[in-house]
Amino acid sequence: MLGSGNNAEWIKAPNPFENFNAAYPKIVEGTGTWLLDHESFEKWKNNLNGSLLWLQGKAGSGKTFLCTNVINDLRKNSTVFFYYFDTRDKVKADYQGFISSFLCQVAKEAVEKGNTSAQNELEKLYNSSKKGDFLVAENIEATLIHMLMVMGAAYVIVDAMDECTGQYQGKLLALVEKLLTTLKNCYVFVSSRPQINIAHKEVQIISLDKQTSDIGILSDIKKYVDTKLQEQLAWSPELKAQIKDTLVNGADGQ
Repeated sequence: MLGSGNNAEWIKAPNPFENFNAAYPKIVEGTGTWLLDHESFEKWKNNLNGSLLWLQGKAGSGKTFLCTNVINDLRKNSTVFFYYFDTRDKVKADYQGFISSFLCQVAKEAVEKGNTSAQNELEKLYNSSKKGDFLVAENIEATLIHMLMVMGAAYVIVDAMDECTGQYQGKLLALVEKLLTTLKNCYVFVSSRPQINIAHKEVQIISLDKQTSDIGILSDIKKYVDTKLQEQLAWSPELKAQIKDTLVNGADGQ
C-alpha cells in the first residue's frame, strides 16, 4: 500500500518552468527549426537505445532559447524532464537543486501515470530520509535510476551545464554517464560552453560556433531582426534595410 511519501509534495526543489516560461515567449516564431531538422538531432531523438546530444556554444549564442525550443517540441509526444542551470539563482546553480528538481518531475510523472513500482521507490527514499528532511545526493541519484528503470523512455534536457557550481560539475557529468550506461531508453540533451569535458563514447556534438555562418543560425538572426524592425513603425524602409544589413552581416552568434 502506498503511503504519504509516494508523491512529489514533500520534495523541495527549484521549478524549471520558471526559466521555461521566461524564455519561451521571447522565441521568435520560426527560429530554431534548423536544430529540430538537424541530422544529428534526428539521429539522437530516434536512436533505439538512447544517446547523448551536446549543444556547444559560447555565452550569448542562444543555447537557452534553442533548449527551450527542443523542450517544447519533445513534450508534444514524449516524456520530458528538464532543467536550467542558472548562476543568477544560487539554488538553480546547485547540483542538489538539479537532482531534487529532476526527482520532483519524475515523481509527478509516476503519479500521473499510476506507476506504483516507481512510487514505491520514491516512498523508500521518503522513509530513509526522515520524510525528506535529510536527503543525500547519492540516495536521490539511486532513486532516480530505479524509478526511471520502470518508467519507459524519457528525454532529459539540461541547459547551461557549465553553470552548475564548479565543484559539482564532476558529479553532474557522472550522473549523465550513469543515466546513459544504465538505462537503455534515456535520451540526454545538454547545452554548455565548449570548455566542459564530456567523455561519453557516443556523444554527438552540434557546435553553434561552427554553425554561426550556417544558413540555420543566419536565418534565425534575420527572422529576429525582421521582427524587431517591424515594431519600429516610424523608421523608413531604407533605414530598416541598412540596420538589418549591418546587424546580419556583423553577427557573430550573439
